[in-house]
Amino acid sequence: WYSLLDKDKMWNKAIKMPPPFNQQKYNGIQNITPDGNTILVRGSIENDFYTTHGFSFYQRTLSGWSNPQKLNIRKYEKMSNGVYSGAYLSNDGQTLLMYFGEKEGNENSDLYVSFLKGNNEWTQPRSLGSVINTNDDESTMFLASDGVTLYFSSDRPGGLGKNDIYMSKRLDSTWTKWSTPVNLGPSVNTSVWDAYYSVAASGDYAYMVSARNSLGGSDIVRFKLKDEIKPNPVVLISGKVLNAKTKLPVDASIQYQFLSDGSSAGIAHSNPANGEYKIVLPYGQNYGFSAAANGFMAVSDNMDLTTISTYQEINRDLYLVPIEIGEVVRLNNIFFETGKSELKSESFPELDRVVKYMLDNPSMEIEMSGHTDNVGADAANMALSNDRAIAVKTYILSKGITENRIAAKGYGETKPVATNDTDEGRQLNRRVEFTVLKK
Repeated sequence: WYSLLDKDKMWNKAIKMPPPFNQQKYNGIQNITPDGNTILVRGSIENDFYTTHGFSFYQRTLSGWSNPQKLNIRKYEKMSNGVYSGAYLSNDGQTLLMYFGEKEGNENSDLYVSFLKGNNEWTQPRSLGSVINTNDDESTMFLASDGVTLYFSSDRPGGLGKNDIYMSKRLDSTWTKWSTPVNLGPSVNTSVWDAYYSVAASGDYAYMVSARNSLGGSDIVRFKLKDEIKPNPVVLISGKVLNAKTKLPVDASIQYQFLSDGSSAGIAHSNPANGEYKIVLPYGQNYGFSAAANGFMAVSDNMDLTTISTYQEINRDLYLVPIEIGEVVRLNNIFFETGKSELKSESFPELDRVVKYMLDNPSMEIEMSGHTDNVGADAANMALSNDRAIAVKTYILSKGITENRIAAKGYGETKPVATNDTDEGRQLNRRVEFTVLKK
């Protein structure tokens, strides 16, 4: 079921989800990705039929929602032994948290993690370790947008009732080392069963299921968070993925990386109907992100969040350039030392995407061009832009692209795309881009 929030901030009457949702057996949405375009549901569903325990994805399409695709989790059925279970897909789209009990008839569950290996294949579930898991029940976990703050329900000793909400922080990348779980106390927990806790990306409000002053057995409630139980702040980036030539929306996947080492930071999808996307990024890192779709070359962007420490919302449209002769693709994530032509390592993920596209399109030929602002002598700017274009070409050639497929030329300050009278305009004019010469 779903409900819409009206202009008066009131929730409308609940509406039953249309097909292909609500198959046979017990139906439950585990969570929805920040972009609103992927829904994780309970049960392995194939050919529109519930087949066994597990989980499945629905993807938003132009005509509604796709048929479900079950997650292929290595050894999941054997480990979970068919008992009651649940899952939560993290904001990066690559980490799946689960709970299940390994013995049939035992209602106590433990928490596990699995990682996306590609093509909807997930690793064997791994326990979160003895700090999180006990001989009692641990279930209904939620990983906050910061990627490190875990909330979960447990009936371990010391609680206020049957199940309480606890909070713990992930201490490293092993997913087995955690801070000692903290009971969120009487302002959150009650003397009865408390579970299904989640937090908005802004960190201001939490939602959960509680029987306190309920209209029935238990209700969905919302409350304002105290500072001491808030997760770390994040940045919410939203916008549209658009065709750079027509400005029409594009159905695209969005990849984002840590620019420090080029490793993946997450994946998302745009809405096929209007191109809208959302990604949530923890602060403290420098990120690159871009959209990809068949027949297009991405124009990447970057976001330096190393100095941001409060929740922010930023709007940023992403443009995809159709691969046609004469089209120009700007490479935003190319970095040089000031006044020099040596490439910084943060440039490699962007250039590797160009290499891959040229490998996938073996007849394509391009001209790589360098450009500067108007600060400094004309001759020096021309030389610097040419050296930078050559540096980019040299890197691409080192990855196996033949020299006849790529030319390099510097244009100095002769082709500005913005005013040179402002810092922002000069930054736009300092760029590397390529033009498609042959498809």
